[in-house]
Amino acid sequence: MKGLFAFKSIETFHTALSDHSTTCKDVVEFYLAEIDRQRTLNAYIETFDAEALARAKALDAELAA
Repeated sequence: MKGLFAFKSIETFHTALSDHSTTCKDVVEFYLAEIDRQRTLNAYIETFDAEALARAKALDAELAA
């Protein structure tokens, strides 16, 4: 996998979330942009961008607490 979120393991990703070098919102925005960029593949019938971003923001708030 290439790109901004090419972590070697889930543990590496969790560490990045814990030390605030990335956020859930950043990850969701990255993957929504990738889906949009590759829209011609017709891999998704529908995406729920607003819901995904809202959930990511809520998770970030939980992590910050």
